[in-house]
Amino acid sequence: MKIAVAIAMLITLAPAALADTIVADATGKDSSFTTDFWGVEFAAGDALVKSVTFDLSADWNAYFDFDGSSFNGAKAPVIGALNGLKTTDITVKTSGAIRGFSSHPSLLTFSFAKGSFASGDSFRFSADTDALGFGVPDPGSTIGDSGVMFNVLFEDGRSFDTVFETQSNQVATAVVPNPEPGTLVLVLLAFSIFVWRARRRTA
Repeated sequence: MKIAVAIAMLITLAPAALADTIVADATGKDSSFTTDFWGVEFAAGDALVKSVTFDLSADWNAYFDFDGSSFNGAKAPVIGALNGLKTTDITVKTSGAIRGFSSHPSLLTFSFAKGSFASGDSFRFSADTDALGFGVPDPGSTIGDSGVMFNVLFEDGRSFDTVFETQSNQVATAVVPNPEPGTLVLVLLAFSIFVWRARRRTA
């Protein structure tokens, strides 16, 4: 069964309020060394996404580290796996410089070319984090335990904020709009199928 069909079947069981559902995740042992640690998937809906923002500022000292020490000297997020998007569709802006260092922003905003980010699309990226929680490493659970925020701005002007929640030691997820617990199970199941299919294709 195609992943899009599987997700559509699951989402039809959810409330109408979840017609536009975005799932972000932080997956891996350490954001400093795990390629494509971060991901965003437009799981269901018929709207278009204008931008998404990852916000570390709930932990006052935390920042994304772009000093060139990770990912082959990267001085910005490294865009990885893409589905339905092109690298030219994505513009990245940093803000909230910690202690005045532009290489240490607390916010990452990904903006998308008009009409480019639609249902079924997804992207992943690599970005090191520092000073989150109690130190290194920063696995998925640290993202969930540190109050990292996720914002989605749709092209129609709707904006939603939510917080990453820990799912396991290596996985945290953020779902927009933030659903009721029963609906969250359906959305995460859809996301799990997406990950399983992607890993199966890679294998």
